[in-house]
Amino acid sequence: MSTADSVDPIVANALASIELLTPKDIPNLDDFCPICLLTFRAVLESHKDNIPGMTDVGVARVGGCGHLFCAEE
Repeated sequence: MSTADSVDPIVANALASIELLTPKDIPNLDDFCPICLLTFRAVLESHKDNIPGMTDVGVARVGGCGHLFCAEE
């Protein structure tokens, strides 16, 4: 059984609704991530050397509620 088969459908839908954002999509780059407590600006700047389109860390938004947080793919 794969991991995808063992994930609750509600959790799977929530995970599918998460999108990585660009800096222009973030209303206030000086807001803090509720998980790591860094500003979104600091999160993005710490990973600015990533190759465009190949980033593994960024700021994500949950569909529906719109909560923002830093995330690793």
